[in-house]
Amino acid sequence: TISINASASAICSGSNVTFTSSVTNEGGAPLYDWQVNGFSVGTGTSYSSSALSNGDVVTCNLTSSETCVTSSTVGSNPVTMVVTSPQTVSISIASDIGTTICDGDAVLLTATPTNGGSAPVYEWFLNGSSVGSGTTLSSSSFSDGDNVYCTLVSSDTCVVSPNATSNTINFTVLDAAIADFTYVDNSLTVDFTNASTNATTYYWDFGDGNT
Repeated sequence: TISINASASAICSGSNVTFTSSVTNEGGAPLYDWQVNGFSVGTGTSYSSSALSNGDVVTCNLTSSETCVTSSTVGSNPVTMVVTSPQTVSISIASDIGTTICDGDAVLLTATPTNGGSAPVYEWFLNGSSVGSGTTLSSSSFSDGDNVYCTLVSSDTCVVSPNATSNTINFTVLDAAIADFTYVDNSLTVDFTNASTNATTYYWDFGDGNT
């Protein structure tokens, strides 16, 4: 008899797999014929390949050199391979309130991975310096011109590369001009002038919930 085992039956494309045989009554000079999909590919007690495709069936025929056997040639059990093509790892980040914000606004940045695996590793960077980990980054102290990106290390085993870098978010931070005043006569017209810098859009807030 002969039976075969594979070091792995579900692999990533290009991975090496070793098949080993277990035999009984093979005699002192047995012959092994390893086959993939019915075609001979090797001899010996084991067979290795890194060129297997999805659905390939590996078997081995044993010809015993014993003189007193019921059948001198027997076939092994088949091993059907599951081969997956390497996946591309990527990551994108987004701000919950956009990229043009007011000074002091609370911002929540969220990372969305593709093929990150079950235990991905994230690292956030602000102006090139590491500032945090995890799927989110929150801050209320962004400055005008700050840029943020995130890196991902995937835990998937079948990927083109486990490392990926997100898009970069560049923040435009608008100055907030605050005017304190007291109504003397509610029939008066009061003119406010915004003297802030580095701003192209202005939002006026009169404390009534509307801007």
